[in-house]
Amino acid sequence: MAKPEEFASTLQVEDALGIERLEAGAGMARYLVKSLTEYSRCQTLAITTAVDLALVRAASTSINHETEEMNGTVEYNVSYFKTPRGESIVTANVSGRGAHIAVVEVSISDTNQTVFGIGRGTYSVIAKKKI
Repeated sequence: MAKPEEFASTLQVEDALGIERLEAGAGMARYLVKSLTEYSRCQTLAITTAVDLALVRAASTSINHETEEMNGTVEYNVSYFKTPRGESIVTANVSGRGAHIAVVEVSISDTNQTVFGIGRGTYSVIAKKKI
């Protein structure tokens, strides 16, 4: 059986957009978005996709997969301060967790650790239905 952090794999999309998961677990996830010089118009799409992946992955690592399941996005907001250059690092951390909700904050930085975007995602968590 796959580990919970491997559920809903998006590896084909990640590969196509130059996204690499660096780590995930214990309420956090970190992704690298490679510099896409050949497909430079896809850079923003790749970063936005990595942000979404990191937010959901971090939230999913904070739930008990035997008794709970993710139930959808409640809110998602990302603000970019400037246009990224080169590789990007996307880091998401669960900042709050209630009985039915997980709040995750994300920062997006370049390889010099200069933050060029921040955001937050809020996710619904429900009890698994007994079969």
